[in-house]
Amino acid sequence: MFVAVMAAALAVSLASGAVRQTSRANTVDVTVAVLDGVLGTVPNLSAGDFDVRIDDAPVAVVGIMQVPAELSIVLIFDGTSSQPLKRYEVVNAVTTQWMPGLMAGDRIRVGMIAAPLSLLDWMSRDARAAAPTIKAFFDRAPLEPSPLWDATAAAVDALAGEKGTKLVLLMSDGRANANATGLEDAAARALAGGVAVTVVGESAESLLAQAGDPAARIRPHESLMWLARETGGMYLPDGVARRSLRPQQDPFAYVRELVATPNRPGPLLVSLTNAMRQRYRLTIAGPTDGREHRIEVRALTPGTTTHWARRLR
Repeated sequence: MFVAVMAAALAVSLASGAVRQTSRANTVDVTVAVLDGVLGTVPNLSAGDFDVRIDDAPVAVVGIMQVPAELSIVLIFDGTSSQPLKRYEVVNAVTTQWMPGLMAGDRIRVGMIAAPLSLLDWMSRDARAAAPTIKAFFDRAPLEPSPLWDATAAAVDALAGEKGTKLVLLMSDGRANANATGLEDAAARALAGGVAVTVVGESAESLLAQAGDPAARIRPHESLMWLARETGGMYLPDGVARRSLRPQQDPFAYVRELVATPNRPGPLLVSLTNAMRQRYRLTIAGPTDGREHRIEVRALTPGTTTHWARRLR
């Protein structure tokens, strides 16, 4: 009887071990940022604080950990003539506002959209030492056309081999032309490389005059918002992107709104970098079939927003 009981117990133990091993094998990791209403990080969340769905079906969160805070960042400035930022604004934003707040373990490269992308090498975080190089780099004449999606893909490629959280920071109005790479191709490249594209938006809805026809409404920022959302990054509008369309027809109203909503790219760069620095890595149950799936992640804490890569493979 004792032998039979021990044999049965051993069989149950082996079976449960097989189940646990299968459970561990059929898991994937998802990285998410959870922010409060002022873009502050939300600490001390547990697995039970998240609702995760794959292809609309709920899945279990079986593990959670804090992602290391160090970042590898490629910052890309759209230097083409359609975006409104002046070069001195960009140099000031990067060297006197953004760089001083970087951490010792961060790695950065700076680039400007051109054909092809013009990209400095990995550089010192010492803003005073880097400022002359960045100023000379950004003070070049405007470069046309605007291969924004090609530049995004090239920036993603530049992050290959980097460890930890990888970000492409774009400062752009979203107007793109002469691209060999499409918007969706750039998003797919970022997702495959584990790169979150995060954007300081320099354009909103505007009117474009057309010969003999009513002015067309254009929304180039929508592409940037989609790219950030799809890859798990964030989009923050600069002053120009917060201005309404109506005052464009009234020069006095336009000037009043211009004064009320100045461009301040530096604080936005700082806010985006800090917001993406503290993230959670969720371990979830399956799938591991190698196919692409849509994933939805929601933090259950009221008043928070969640940012994650929307595709899972």
